[in-house]
Amino acid sequence: MNILIDSSVLIALHDSDDVHHQRSIKDLDRVQTQGDEIWITQHVLDEVMTILAKRNKFKQLKHLWQIIELGDLHIFQPKSPQQDWQIMSQTYSLLTEEKRKKASFTDLHQVILVKHRYLADSSMLSYDHHLSS
Repeated sequence: MNILIDSSVLIALHDSDDVHHQRSIKDLDRVQTQGDEIWITQHVLDEVMTILAKRNKFKQLKHLWQIIELGDLHIFQPKSPQQDWQIMSQTYSLLTEEKRKKASFTDLHQVILVKHRYLADSSMLSYDHHLSS
């Protein structure tokens, strides 16, 4: 199975001061033990890198980058520019219809990837309460 993880999980994993730090360690250990593939989007990578840098977590930032370089964390890429546009359009539509106003474009982009199976055999792992409702 493919697990698409949200920035909330990656930030918690790399910031020991985060309220979900221990939970993220346990959750990702479970995912790896089950043999699931861990995925993120470029939007999530952008959010995580920005937040870790703002929190002066440069050692953790380097660790995250090494995980990506090793191939232990996969970055979703659309199959074509047309598919990318389709995903973005669906995300935009969901954003403009979204009744849960706390959901960001990045959050909804992930929802679209899982819901419409752009990332096959996948589920989402997030600590954002507005995504689980």
